[in-house]
Amino acid sequence: MTLEENQQLDLFENSNNFKTLSEISQKNLVVYRSSAGSGKTYTLAINYIAISLSNYKKQKNYYRKVLAITFTNKAAKEMKERILLYLKTLSKKQDIDNILEKVTELTGLEKEEVFYRSKNIYFHIIHNYSDLAILTIDKFYSKIIRTFSKDLNISSDFELILDRDQIIKPAVSLFIGKVNDKNLNISDLLVEFALQKTFEGNSNLIQPDLENYCQNLFNENSNYYLSQSEFKPKNYKEIIRKIFEKKEFSRNKILLLHKKVSTFFLDNNLTIEHFNKGTYYKLFKIKLLSENYNDWIPSDALLRTLDENNLYKKSLDQKLKDQVDSCRSYLKGFIEELLLIIKDYITINSSLKKIYPSIIINELIKEIEHFTKEQNLQHISSFNKKIHTLVTDQSSSFIYERIGERFSHFMIDEFQDTSLLQWQNILPLITDSIDHGKSILVGDGKQSIYRWRSGEVEQFLKLPKIFKGKHLSFLRDWENKLDYHYDEKDWKETSENFRSKKEIIHFNNDFFSKAKNRLSESLINIYKNHKQNSNYSKEGGYVRIELFDGVNYRNEILSRILNEIELILNKKYSYKDISILCNTHSDITEVAEFLSKRKIPIVSNDGLLISTSLEVRTIVSFIKYVHDNNDDVAKCSIVNYLHSKKIINNDLHVTLTKIKNNNYFISLLKSCGIEMNINRIIQLPLFEMIQQIIKCLKIESDVYVDFFNDLILSYSAKNLNNFVDFINWWDTIKNKKSISISEEIDAVNLITIHKAKGLAFDIVIIPFNWESNVRKELWVENNSLLSSELKYSLIYQNKNLKHSHYSNQNNREDDLSMLDNLNKLYVACTRARDGLYIFSKSFKKVSKNSKNLNSILSSFTNVFPYERGILNEKVILEKEQKNIFLSKKVNTTNWKKLLIIKKNISDYYDFEGQQQKRNWGKLFHHALSMITYYDQKDDVLDGMYNLGICSKKEKEKINKELKKLFSNEKIKNFFNYKWEVKAEKEILLPSGKTYIPDRLLFNDDEVVIIDYKTGEFDSKNEEQIIKYENVLKNMGYQNISKYLIYTSLDKKLYRI
Repeated sequence: MTLEENQQLDLFENSNNFKTLSEISQKNLVVYRSSAGSGKTYTLAINYIAISLSNYKKQKNYYRKVLAITFTNKAAKEMKERILLYLKTLSKKQDIDNILEKVTELTGLEKEEVFYRSKNIYFHIIHNYSDLAILTIDKFYSKIIRTFSKDLNISSDFELILDRDQIIKPAVSLFIGKVNDKNLNISDLLVEFALQKTFEGNSNLIQPDLENYCQNLFNENSNYYLSQSEFKPKNYKEIIRKIFEKKEFSRNKILLLHKKVSTFFLDNNLTIEHFNKGTYYKLFKIKLLSENYNDWIPSDALLRTLDENNLYKKSLDQKLKDQVDSCRSYLKGFIEELLLIIKDYITINSSLKKIYPSIIINELIKEIEHFTKEQNLQHISSFNKKIHTLVTDQSSSFIYERIGERFSHFMIDEFQDTSLLQWQNILPLITDSIDHGKSILVGDGKQSIYRWRSGEVEQFLKLPKIFKGKHLSFLRDWENKLDYHYDEKDWKETSENFRSKKEIIHFNNDFFSKAKNRLSESLINIYKNHKQNSNYSKEGGYVRIELFDGVNYRNEILSRILNEIELILNKKYSYKDISILCNTHSDITEVAEFLSKRKIPIVSNDGLLISTSLEVRTIVSFIKYVHDNNDDVAKCSIVNYLHSKKIINNDLHVTLTKIKNNNYFISLLKSCGIEMNINRIIQLPLFEMIQQIIKCLKIESDVYVDFFNDLILSYSAKNLNNFVDFINWWDTIKNKKSISISEEIDAVNLITIHKAKGLAFDIVIIPFNWESNVRKELWVENNSLLSSELKYSLIYQNKNLKHSHYSNQNNREDDLSMLDNLNKLYVACTRARDGLYIFSKSFKKVSKNSKNLNSILSSFTNVFPYERGILNEKVILEKEQKNIFLSKKVNTTNWKKLLIIKKNISDYYDFEGQQQKRNWGKLFHHALSMITYYDQKDDVLDGMYNLGICSKKEKEKINKELKKLFSNEKIKNFFNYKWEVKAEKEILLPSGKTYIPDRLLFNDDEVVIIDYKTGEFDSKNEEQIIKYENVLKNMGYQNISKYLIYTSLDKKLYRI
């Protein structure tokens, strides 16, 4: 540091003319309810920098005291990049995005002071990048889980699983495997479940259903109910029998009511003519005799006529009217009695539909817990539940002590997507910190679209109250603190839209002003102050909404998309300026197939599934045929491919009826010039077999086939050459593996609305109507009517539940589903900068309660097509673009003829002896790199052995050598807890070159460099460690010691 810099540092550090953020504001829990495009990442980045600058006098690396939490790796990366960009800019005494004004306003610092401190903080972060605590919420809780692993009775070296199917599928297989004489209850339960499915006309295969039910175990909302259930299936038959008896009892009550009302009609001379359209009369005389309970339910129209005293026609004779009026109280009472019986019946019937899953689920929970423990696995969704009781019943000091660091400031991005447990688990730390440091929550309830992932928007709406927190030990204390420090920013401060053009902003303001009225009273405040200002937005913008009629409306929409793309390109936009936002992955696949066939370049990680390729499906079918010559489905697939390529010109239907005969199928292949020795090909390695199939079928290489080959190569490297295993693996992953293409290429972007969140596009197209044929399942709490033992049931959501004891839960789910769809539309509409297109289904009559897209659109206008604004031309640089779906034909060759493998390499090298020495050196070096502190030695060796890194004999040898090494007290001292250790961490030089010292030790201003060597002493090794020293000196470290440790020599430690 120069003399001038030292003088400048003294000047700033002796200055008392600045205030910290805490001194500026005593309200330390700042909440921004920011709408789309208002600059949430900007707000967080500016506040992060301001906090770091304000507290620089206390601690130069004060940024380590700030924890910023995001929900995706992409968001964390973006925030880190934004903070470093702004600090770098300020360190150069420059300004972008008006950051200088914002920072000086927040900190009260002079400009020169801001520049100086920014420079030093930027320098420190660059050289200590891992100290920048900007993490996803899952990564933060993963750290806590490992810290508290012993308290939670789990291994600290567990394997983190992201794909729940990796746990569900094997656990369910093990569960089904218990069907035997030793587990009669389980066996009988599963058999009866299969019989129920058969009786209902469904497949009797139960494994897919059990796997589907297990998905609930990884959902926080469902898991709440399941964790409360302690049901054991020992007496399940008796429970089911009693429930069926109650159902029959309710059915008999319906029949008795029919007789009772029929007698009443007879006694009072009431006939069908007395009633408007005879509806009331037919309900009790005819419909109650139906076996279908739906016929028993009074229509909404009938209930309205009863309330409005319109049971009869106005033209009815007065004498007959008087006759009905005299019986009105009885007639109303019969309806009320009917509704009570129906309420019981539908409740019981709904539970019986899914009675076996409701009983089995607890056994599945046990099986999954046993499997994960045995395999040392933890799914990422389990973290919140596991640590909830532990941390919410402890003081913050206990938690900080265990995790080894203390944060004074917390920033949570996208707070509306935080789950109940995620928020409650971090509350002990936040409520402790806000007494002495500012924390910031940023969110937008209108963009809450992750409820399926347990996001809880209502806890954002209820702040500073703690939503559903009655069970928390420190509820009152925490709520008092949150309330005292709560500082919600005026919506006007966060209402500017910097993303979209004016016409799009005004459309969204007008549209959602009307659409929000479809929300329930308890949720409509989420759209309070939803309107945005356009003071800083560009003029222009275009919106078009168009509806399409008929059963083929989806094809019409696809054609319209194609036509609009051409029109948009004529406006000088590129393909990559256009993004099509879909509701589901299947929608994306449909659009992707349509556009790619018409040579429109597309990019999508969701839609370009490898399995959508006819060529890939044919290759897999051929593998299945090779494995089983009697697989008629595989043969049909192969013939269909050959016919589509006009290799077979015979009548397809006739050909398919003949291929059951394998000899005919083989002769058919030969007639097409496809000759393959099945006995020989079946013995080939999988990858080689596939290349042979591609060659024999004359399949031309394309992007799908190339990616499939890469996938198979990766699979073959990790797995045995087993057909059954491969086919099972392919069936598991075929709907997950997509083609990865650079986003920089000029191609239309296809993406789900969920993945589009946080992004922006010049042109946005939203297609289809968001229909869903999937019946939603709900976990509900039972009352004593059903069973005192079965506390919770899994039921299908349907419109008749409004007449059951589950009506409140059903209505709430309906309300939240409406919010989900409205929010998805809000997210999609607010991604657009220049143009917004919505293409949906036409409607004749739309229910107010419908959640489909056209229903929401109809709340805004009934005049379609709707247009607003003009799409102006965009000026872009013309660049030659390649069509990503057209690849050059690749001629395959017989590589075996091109390769000669020399089998006597040992004639030239002492391969075995030299290789063994190298392998041992690497193995011992790996063990040393894994041991941070001395007392971890045994755990590291156990882990290496359990993971297959070393054999038992090698483990014993490593342990023996480590004992020799640590017998040197000086060396052992390098492995005690006084040091902050960085093992094998890369140091990036300005030139782009990297150095990786084996071990760096830090203690205050002292630094120790250690390099391990397994060979003989060599003075050249000193040169390397001196280079490390020079790099560290350039980073500002001065008090440096250097040591070489020769692990194989008697004298092991050399100070350089």
